[in-house]
Amino acid sequence: MVKITFRVHAHHGASSRLLRSLALAEGLLESDPACSVGFLLSGAESACAAVRKEGHPCSHLGNGIFPSWNLEATESALGEDAPQMLVVDDANIDTRFLSELGRKTFVALMDDHLELEGYPAGAIVNPNINAHTRAYPAADSAALLLGSEFITLASEFDEYQGFERENPERARRILVDFSGPDSEGSTLAAVRLLKTLSERFLAEIAVTPDFVHGEALAREIGLDERFMVVGGEAGRAKRMAAADMAICPPNMTFYESLLFGLPCALVLGSEGAALAGYSGGNGFAICLGEAGGPDAGAAKLLQGMISDKAARDRMSARTTDLVDGFGRFRLADELLGLCCGQGESI
Repeated sequence: MVKITFRVHAHHGASSRLLRSLALAEGLLESDPACSVGFLLSGAESACAAVRKEGHPCSHLGNGIFPSWNLEATESALGEDAPQMLVVDDANIDTRFLSELGRKTFVALMDDHLELEGYPAGAIVNPNINAHTRAYPAADSAALLLGSEFITLASEFDEYQGFERENPERARRILVDFSGPDSEGSTLAAVRLLKTLSERFLAEIAVTPDFVHGEALAREIGLDERFMVVGGEAGRAKRMAAADMAICPPNMTFYESLLFGLPCALVLGSEGAALAGYSGGNGFAICLGEAGGPDAGAAKLLQGMISDKAARDRMSARTTDLVDGFGRFRLADELLGLCCGQGESI
């Protein structure tokens, strides 16, 4: 039996790091049902509930963000009984963290930013669509698993593999999804932009229980019947399949939407600028700017996306092969093979 521990930093229960780690855990257990999977979380203690809901044991280590604290807390939690594989999805690490833990176990690092001096890990996984633009150090012996073929989606998306999108003449059903606390106010920014349009539409505003702008959102929507607030935890895949377009952040929600060829308008938060720029430059999405700054230009872009079927068709065509829904199986098989000495670098 392969013992696998996930070391994840999660700001909330719907954070991209946690969602993709939970999906990978699914894939590992599907590839090898004899696996043992557990989680060590830092960040928001409330995120542990999302892990336990999936049936995995979870320990909360605290809220530290310094690499030295992270190494000490992780080593202490692992104890003498180190797992055969440690999956790390936490930006608050350094090269020493990887080196020290790599002496005890096979370390698979989920990396987005290429910010470390070195990568002494067993495997580096960068599942972003712009991963090929990153030059990882050739001197490191880690297996490189790069690109959107390794995007891990939860099993609720399985029935939509091979989804064929038919874009309507005008986008009428708009999904707005910034799951989590959304402390930067992206949901409010999207609603305010939509309110400036004279279009007829139905905007589904997906919010999770930890959303912090509930009263402000209610005031902003008022009696405008074009807006409907829905719970954001369940039914994510079904909402994306039914939507004509989405307004979302450049994170896991965007990647989930790519499975459906769903035309997306991205609103930037504190992270994701490089991904948003790459996506906009390649016609995978349009970028509306930062949460605090969408303006009349952004409204014009949004209006154009709603009314221009040909533009949405082109966007759907460009994104249709980026995410196929098999990423969690593909990545699980690669990591299990590498951990057991059978895999190859990609």
